[in-house]
Amino acid sequence: MAFVRGGEGEGPDRVYVTRGDGSEVSFRIWPSVAGPPHDLAHLVVEAALGLDLGFWGLVAAGGTPKAPVGGHDPSQLLQAEAVVSVLTGHGSQIHTSDADRCEAVTAACVASGTAPPSEVDEATIGRLRVALAEVAEVWDGLPPGTALARTWSRPQP
Repeated sequence: MAFVRGGEGEGPDRVYVTRGDGSEVSFRIWPSVAGPPHDLAHLVVEAALGLDLGFWGLVAAGGTPKAPVGGHDPSQLLQAEAVVSVLTGHGSQIHTSDADRCEAVTAACVASGTAPPSEVDEATIGRLRVALAEVAEVWDGLPPGTALARTWSRPQP
């Protein structure tokens, strides 16, 4: 997949995906309050947590943000969304410690009706913050119209 930096004369940030079956899809990606764009953050978080049916797993299965794939348990998507939202500054609270971030992820998961990912603890949150900061630095350095290539592969249990 290619995350393309938008900008003046380039339009909004977009991602272009070629799925395993050869079908293609592209869509606008949304910025984050802090860190890399929201959908790029999903890629980092889902890979690190082994969430094979998060946002990118559903895209790989044929879904899009406006047309999700039916018949899948939404738990991993909700878990990924909770982690990404807390770590990229969405929501009304600023979390000042990894312990606060863990509590916020748990609260967001519970509010959405799912359990938090078992892998999420303070150390994991810290590693994810560093990984997201590294990706954000690369993204922020891209000139408009430039692509950041990434690969998603289904995490193995």
